[in-house]
Amino acid sequence: MFWASVSIFIVVFAFYLETSFKEGFSYVSVLRSLPLWVFSGFFTFYSTQQISEYKRISNEYRHKESLASSYVGFEKLIEETENEGLRIKLLENTVEAIKTNPSDKIKEGGRFPSLVLSEKFLNSLPLEEIKKLYDKIGNIVKNQ
Repeated sequence: MFWASVSIFIVVFAFYLETSFKEGFSYVSVLRSLPLWVFSGFFTFYSTQQISEYKRISNEYRHKESLASSYVGFEKLIEETENEGLRIKLLENTVEAIKTNPSDKIKEGGRFPSLVLSEKFLNSLPLEEIKKLYDKIGNIVKNQ
């Protein structure tokens, strides 16, 4: 879901750039629309993260519901066999599975999406290559 929305955003942005090149490209027109594109990109990232978290929590609660209904069915079967040890073990296993909080399953731990996005961006930067490029540009400027 996340990568699908990001790819749609990239395609729309590429279409915008292509259209701006056909109409007479100017950096001013791109810079004028840059805040809109930054906001759109952040909104796309934030909304897909929220949707995936909601789906994950929903799936956790569905799983807990199915465990609860399975427990009722298994308990009826165990009552027929009158095995108290098996009944206690079923209860312990069910409580152990149900006691986890679904909100603990959220990947980022409830952090702000802008911080998560900036951390991912900074971690993906090739800092050594940027430093080498900066040094080369500095040497070129000094030599002129």
